[in-house]
This record gives sequence, structure tokens and C-alpha cells, in this order.
Amino acid sequence: MFRRLVNSLMLSPPASDEIDHYRRFEIPANRDVLPRFSGYPSYPYSQAVRRIEGRKAVMRPLLGHPDLHRYLWFEAGANIPSDCRWVVCGIASFAHPETNIIFAIATGSHELSVRVPQSELPQFAEMKSEVDNAIAESVWIKSRLRVDEDQRLLALAHRNASSRPGTA
Repeated sequence: MFRRLVNSLMLSPPASDEIDHYRRFEIPANRDVLPRFSGYPSYPYSQAVRRIEGRKAVMRPLLGHPDLHRYLWFEAGANIPSDCRWVVCGIASFAHPETNIIFAIATGSHELSVRVPQSELPQFAEMKSEVDNAIAESVWIKSRLRVDEDQRLLALAHRNASSRPGTA
């Protein structure tokens, strides 16, 4: 009750982490990813628990299938730094913490896409890919959900996301 009273006396509303986190990803490099998922919360994986009530944890919203999230973050992405684990617009993702470039997303209940440089596409010629913009600097590759293959893809995507400026 006291909190509600204090908030009502504030001249400006308190900052919303979910909105602020979303804004950090509004860069040209992510233009092809964000419009599809806007309107859902964004937060780092480390903040997935909103609050604990008694013995139950109240989790933040996360779209898609839990098995795919686990696969992305803890199996295929086991070697990716944990501060890259994000939920962006409600979607399990990997995003570089310094450049804010989103380099992997778990879409739907059974699909994983990884952003790799166009120059590396010949290594993954047998996999389905989509050019992410007219500049064709990078390509989204659809995963075949094979751990060893996805670990290679994610390592390459992480290196690429860290070497590009976030506003390019």
C-alpha cells in the first residue's frame, strides 16, 4: 500500500525494465527481427523470475516451447556466455551484451534461427537461409536442431555479433 502511495505522488512514472530493455535492441542491425515480436516483454534471462510467492516462483512471460528454450540456452548455446541469454519481445534469444546485436532466436515451438555472416554461408550451404536485409551483410540460417552443428553456428554468430558495431 505504501508503494502505491509513493508511486501516485511521483511526477513521472517509474522506468519499466521491460520497455527499457526493448529499447536497447532498437538498432539497425536488429531491424529485421524486432518488428515481428514487438509488444512482448524483453529482459535478460537472469531476471526470468519476477517474484517469489511462498514456495512458488512467478516467472516472466516467455513465448514458445520450453524444450526449445532449454536447447538454445543450455545445450546448443552451452559455450556462449550466459550474459548473452535474453528474452527479447517474449522470444528466447541470444544477443551480444555490448553490441546489442541479436544473433539467435527460438521462434515458434520447434524452430531456431541463427544469424551468420554472408561470407560464411558456403559452410552451411545445405541449410535453409534467409538474407536479413538489402545490404546482405548477414544471413539467418534455420537450425536442423543438431547440437554439434548448432554449437558451431552459435560460436560463429557470437564472434560476428561482437565484431560488428551495434549501430551498423
